[in-house]
Amino acid sequence: MSLAISTEFGYCVIVAVAMAIQCKARVMDVEAFRERYNMPHPESDGGQPEGQLSDEDRARFNRIKHLRDSCHEHLITALPLFLLAALFYPRLTINQGVMYMLAHAAYNWFYTRGKLEACKYCMLFIKVKTLMWAVLAMHGAAMVTIFA
Repeated sequence: MSLAISTEFGYCVIVAVAMAIQCKARVMDVEAFRERYNMPHPESDGGQPEGQLSDEDRARFNRIKHLRDSCHEHLITALPLFLLAALFYPRLTINQGVMYMLAHAAYNWFYTRGKLEACKYCMLFIKVKTLMWAVLAMHGAAMVTIFA
């Protein structure tokens, strides 16, 4: 038995790369902040012994770093599940991938503005999408193995 990859899978790869680039943008935000304030690696909480950062800057750094960490936490499971689901249901997965990215962008926007209640809804949406990809991947695998 073999698995034929549809031409739509190429679009899924494009969305997967865009998801990774979106996450890399959060990493670059942290790196830019570190460079601007001359913060050595692996400074992780914005605390400076010499007091170089104001309380406001320290809070901003921690928010930026949290967004990066949040992106990594979700991408590590979302990306493989996205690609596995895309093997079986590429068109559906493409749409969900774009919605996932929009939800992450909304989460970033709300979080940086202190609108934490809205962040909860964005995160719920992100988690549902990831779970749906797991279900689609399992269903597709079952259809080509058990029910073939």
